[in-house]
Amino acid sequence: REKKLGELADALAADPAVTARLSEGRKQDSTVEQVMPDGSIRYGVTEEKMVSGACFPMGKSGDFWRILEMDRDAGTALVIADEPVCERAYHNKWESITWEKCDLRAWLNGEYYEDFFFDEEKAAIIVCELENKHKPRYGTTGGNNTKDNIFLLSIEEAEKFFKNSEDRATGSWWWLRSPGLDNLHAARVYDVGGYIHDHGYGVDVRGGVRPAFKINLQSEFFQSILSTDQNGEAVICNPQLIVKAGEAISAHRNVTEVSLPAYVKKIAAGAFRNCTKLTSLTWQGKRPAIKKDAFINCPLLRLPAELYCTEKLPHGNFAQYLPADPAAIANILLKATNDQEMLRAAVDRLSEENASAVADEILKQAEKGKGVKNPGVLARFILAVTPVAEREKLEALIKCPGAEKLPPQVIDLLKTEAKREKPEKPVIVKKLFYTSDALLTAEFDKRNALPGLSPVLAACAEYAAGYYRWVYVDAKEYKKAAPAYTKNTQADALAASMDHAELMEQLKCWQQADGDWWLAPYAAFADDEELEALLGEMKAWEKDKALREKIIRVRGSILLNDTVTAMRYADSLGLLERYAAMRGTDADTIRDETISDFGLDENGKRRWSLAGRELMAVLNPDLTLTLLDADGKMLKSIPKKGAAPEEYEAVNREFTAMKKTIKATAKTRNDKIFADFLSGRERSGAEWKRAYLKNPLLRMLARLIVWEQSGNTFILDEAGLAHDADGNAYTVTEEPVRVAHPMEMTAETVEAWQKYFTESGLKQPFEQVWEPVANASLVKPGRYDGCTIPLHMLMNKEKHGIVMEGQSRITLIGCTAGLKLIEGHHDWYNNEFEITNFRFERYTRQVNHIVVHLDKGTVAGRVKKDDITAAQWFDRFTLAQITEFIRIAQESNAVNVLALLLEYKNNRFADFDPMEEFTLEW
Repeated sequence: REKKLGELADALAADPAVTARLSEGRKQDSTVEQVMPDGSIRYGVTEEKMVSGACFPMGKSGDFWRILEMDRDAGTALVIADEPVCERAYHNKWESITWEKCDLRAWLNGEYYEDFFFDEEKAAIIVCELENKHKPRYGTTGGNNTKDNIFLLSIEEAEKFFKNSEDRATGSWWWLRSPGLDNLHAARVYDVGGYIHDHGYGVDVRGGVRPAFKINLQSEFFQSILSTDQNGEAVICNPQLIVKAGEAISAHRNVTEVSLPAYVKKIAAGAFRNCTKLTSLTWQGKRPAIKKDAFINCPLLRLPAELYCTEKLPHGNFAQYLPADPAAIANILLKATNDQEMLRAAVDRLSEENASAVADEILKQAEKGKGVKNPGVLARFILAVTPVAEREKLEALIKCPGAEKLPPQVIDLLKTEAKREKPEKPVIVKKLFYTSDALLTAEFDKRNALPGLSPVLAACAEYAAGYYRWVYVDAKEYKKAAPAYTKNTQADALAASMDHAELMEQLKCWQQADGDWWLAPYAAFADDEELEALLGEMKAWEKDKALREKIIRVRGSILLNDTVTAMRYADSLGLLERYAAMRGTDADTIRDETISDFGLDENGKRRWSLAGRELMAVLNPDLTLTLLDADGKMLKSIPKKGAAPEEYEAVNREFTAMKKTIKATAKTRNDKIFADFLSGRERSGAEWKRAYLKNPLLRMLARLIVWEQSGNTFILDEAGLAHDADGNAYTVTEEPVRVAHPMEMTAETVEAWQKYFTESGLKQPFEQVWEPVANASLVKPGRYDGCTIPLHMLMNKEKHGIVMEGQSRITLIGCTAGLKLIEGHHDWYNNEFEITNFRFERYTRQVNHIVVHLDKGTVAGRVKKDDITAAQWFDRFTLAQITEFIRIAQESNAVNVLALLLEYKNNRFADFDPMEEFTLEW
């Protein structure tokens, strides 16, 4: 047959008339085979209306091309490769380049055009005149216009021809010809979601290539693939399948049923990619070898069950095609001794509906054979399906031939489990299949150990995995909303019914036998002390990038934990809203009533009685604790003498935890107050009073913050009484309260508050009354063009609304801007940058903060260089920033600027009491 096909291929190459006759025959016969000059076979016919979106194969590799736009008057169509045809760099080295000069354009119009298309196909391709637009947003040139046979789409074309961004997604990112942030970068399309990334990737990075070209609809080639349907409308006659050297390499995406000819020996990976209408696949000869991922994004992921019920199991590549057939699942469970991929596929197909039928099949197959090959898997199956299977079947399974090889204590455990009362909401505990044999023996010999732990482990592991997907996959790149989650009450009840020490001990058995599996439930049910220790371990993990996934999974499980330590940890990560929603409450309530509660009375004191001795911890204004006895004598530590060991340990543990946690809690709360300062968030007067007047820790914070209510500003004194900047008493009403901002105060009020803090010698948690207010009308587009800013003013500034992503991208909340590296430094941390094309839509508190921060950074850079032109911007700043500039000038030996700064300070702030520091050191 191969010889005959070769002769036919030679005939086709020599006689175009043969090609025409075959093309005509193909239109009449859906099983026709067309042999191409390179020996590949185009098999079968599927018809598709000749409209935008239709596809057809073209080229020696059989790639499918999608029609983007048809111009029937001109007789042309713009087409693009339906998927990337390869991966290549935009250019062969890291240098400024445009589409006109890049290596990718040279390759597409040279080697690719010449070698990847047949002659009649090249004759159908039309030369296009391309407009290569500049990018005003970044000031990036697009280069000269070009004339190309093959090209890439521009940003504008990708947006025009793909109305839905999802239609641009192909599973891997791909290049556009437009420039990026600068000419060192080129634009691209994201792999998931199809979003256009106009900042671009470095031109020397390898990425997907989706060539495009215009085709002549009247050409001999295009006419040869056309026909008319029963309604007389023009349709494209496409092969169902393209076969090369006996391997099916590409199927048409609209194919519904395929019967493979006998000469197809293999199905390549991705051969049926995106064939979303395929419902049936059969073969005329022997079953072909099917590569893994042959059916990506294709509904046909269930091949005939008989393939899995033979004595010899198929290769693991078949695992993803396993049907939900009870006999097939049973066969895998009984015989997949070493193939973990097949075993996992079988377990994944288990459901509450088919578990009983699978049990029947296991009993049938075990009776026919010589016994169970893997008794450990059988034991796991019995334990996993106990909640949903009948008692009689469970008892029969325990007696299966081969099950007697299990350790006696495991058999006893299985018998006990079979008699257990069914839960109200039965579920299959699939996780048990991935445990080691050790967990079925001595470690779980204790009463209720394994059965009680099973739902607990399953619930925690499932949530940890879901949280990981949300943080690491979804939210990180595409900002998707976190999936809803309700705490598993069954798992909580089971964990609560166990002795806590025994539960933790059992989990450590899992640690020894199954690596990290124990961490999910351990993090979910640890007490405060145990969780503190685990968080300490996690800090060590952060030094190893390989442990990133592990940290995120544990972090997700901690959100299941109900301890105060877990709440504080969630708050420090900005996840308290999610934590609260899982419990039907709100984050403010948890912060006010639980996280900030250290057992202190309204005067900031905590008392203990230990061995008849009265002890007292007092909260100081600097948030430290002083330990006193009944006589007011200061103590260094909790006295141990005369105290019962357990009582001493309890008091000492509580006092130590308070000392360690109070400042951290205050810092986290301050970060939230700072976020409210930037956003202008309000709270009702009742909520504000509940939080800041009753809790002594929060009251000390409130004493350092200026608050605003109904246009009035106030602060608290030591007694918790409110007053304004002039010392007049103020009564807090039920009206909304928020953190005051200088933008919304008069200049006189701002200066009054500034003098209040300097005269009182008080530092604020952040620069609140010391925040300058820029004149919005003078903050013009491109404000920072030509100015430099040091790296340290951009890195790790997320809470300020500044996110730096690499050397070319910056995200500013409420604004847009580019980032341009100033050449000259080989040390990354000494680099300086220019913020380019700065813009904002509405001038808000957040925008003002970013403007002030960038102003400060650009002026600080000039001060360090002793550039006296910095003086022209001194009046933009308050005493706090001027004092910092003086320190920078002194450290940099910038004597000229230092003299100007001292003169400005003496003239402008002569009536202010001097302060060296204006904010607290946390």
